[in-house]
Amino acid sequence: MPKDKIVVALDVGSSKFTAVVATVEKGKISIIGAHSIKSKGIRDGVVNNMDKAVEGISDLITTPGVINV
Repeated sequence: MPKDKIVVALDVGSSKFTAVVATVEKGKISIIGAHSIKSKGIRDGVVNNMDKAVEGISDLITTPGVINV
């Protein structure tokens, strides 16, 4: 039996970072995790502090239940 495919979507915006994790099996998508945090390092759609942006995305994807399922 083939394993489920895991798909991760990241929305990196000026006000928040959001991650959604889903499985795909036989064309059916099932969301298994989602979380948002306040953004860091991005203002008016422009990355103005790369280190802070990376830190924010790292914080998001290491939130229990989001990516590490």
